[in-house]
Amino acid sequence: MDVCVTIKSSQQRKRTLLEKSVILRDGESIFEALMRQAYIPLSFCGGKGMCGLCRIQYLTPAPIPKAEERKFFTPEELRNGMRLACLAYPKTDCEIVPVYIEESKLEKNKLEEENARNIVAVYNIDQWNRKAPDRISQIIAVDLGTTTIALQRIHTGNDQVLCEKRIMNPQRAWGADVISRMDASIHGKREELHEMTIGAIENAIDEMLQGDIQNREGFSDELHEDKKENHDINVIIAGNTVMLHILLGLDMTSLSVYPFQPVTLQQATMTIGKYKATLMPGISAFVGADITAGIYALQMYHRCQKTEQEKVNILLDLGTNGEIVMGNTYRMLTTATAAGPAFEGRSMGRWTGSDLISIVADLLDAGLVDETGLLQEPYFTNGYEIQGVKVTQEDIRALQMAKAAIHAGIEILMENMQVTVDKVEHVYLAGGFGYFLDVGKADRIGLLPRGLRSRTAAVGNTSLLGAYLYGKVQKSDEIAPPEEVTGMLAHIETINLATQKTFEEKYIKAMDFS
Repeated sequence: MDVCVTIKSSQQRKRTLLEKSVILRDGESIFEALMRQAYIPLSFCGGKGMCGLCRIQYLTPAPIPKAEERKFFTPEELRNGMRLACLAYPKTDCEIVPVYIEESKLEKNKLEEENARNIVAVYNIDQWNRKAPDRISQIIAVDLGTTTIALQRIHTGNDQVLCEKRIMNPQRAWGADVISRMDASIHGKREELHEMTIGAIENAIDEMLQGDIQNREGFSDELHEDKKENHDINVIIAGNTVMLHILLGLDMTSLSVYPFQPVTLQQATMTIGKYKATLMPGISAFVGADITAGIYALQMYHRCQKTEQEKVNILLDLGTNGEIVMGNTYRMLTTATAAGPAFEGRSMGRWTGSDLISIVADLLDAGLVDETGLLQEPYFTNGYEIQGVKVTQEDIRALQMAKAAIHAGIEILMENMQVTVDKVEHVYLAGGFGYFLDVGKADRIGLLPRGLRSRTAAVGNTSLLGAYLYGKVQKSDEIAPPEEVTGMLAHIETINLATQKTFEEKYIKAMDFS
């Protein structure tokens, strides 16, 4: 017997209900049905009932709540028909409101939080002084992140940002991390992930090009005239290796198992709707084109020609995975380490990773957390509440493991480079995380080896900046990457931390907050 689910999306401003019906397929949950109808549920567990975010409300009698649902809803909410879409397998026709689409403050707050961190790097841009090909007047740089997709429309004449946009990556419905995305792709969702990613980027570009250029101080009249003319636009995309494989629709079976072989790391071109896009080349399975863009933007390879051979610079990009680059003109090493969710902040949006570092540093100073990471009683059992949010022993342990992995990774690269802390000229913290990180607090918890605090600085979104600069030196009909990028990539060596004999020892030592 067919089961019809009527989806009503509450439009509070208009005080109306938009209605759509869908017939459930055999064994299909409401979550999966919503995905088929292009409703992208807010989810970070891939519809496994673990994050509690894909909330719906039954307008018709609701089924008996499952045990998992009782963890995420109050008794009052359950009585009012609140349930999780991924656990909903109705046997009879029903009407629902997908709370997360219009009414979920959680998604709105998370997006606003991400937008607030859309800091764009301008570091060293004046040193480039590159003139774009005559036909290219604008570049749309895209940072295809695991959680969000950031875009900028930039005028090549004077490097002015005409507009920018940041959207949630729709792939999040299949899980918060790259592992869950790969698993979904391998098990029948490859085309769906591919199409939704293309659609999200195309729609974002359409909106950026259709919208009027805002009048901003310092913008010249020629920028406003450009929108009236038919100029070529380069779309340049950077992202981690998994994200670019999904965008290209590639089979990720070999990427998901040892020895973790990508289908390609080369520059690629593709069509996204009516736009021709160039995908920047990557470095390894776990160090992607977003890091290529960062190295390129900061001129880590080329600018070191003016330094002593033994001096090095470090680029650190922190998230669920932590990518580390260290080197100079003579040698450059890179690695990636699994940091877990600590640097991303809680999936429920209660705080960011940089906030957690600050909180734990203060707890250390107050003597409420000892050097081993133990939260003192009476807070060990129930957590320490600050601004309405509890920091638990579990949160602190997750942060310890994350910071230990980063700290040990840096020490391993220094060991391989045969350099000491005094030979590090700069530590660049990339992305929104780095921009909002209090370096003093990070030093207090031991995120970086001691002695690097004074040489550490935030550089913003180097992935977007690198993508822009990459597009600026290309002609619209040129497929080969710039020679300087080819040379840079050939110069980089990838270190596998798992094969390093001293990594475990350094990791365990770095666990303490000493």
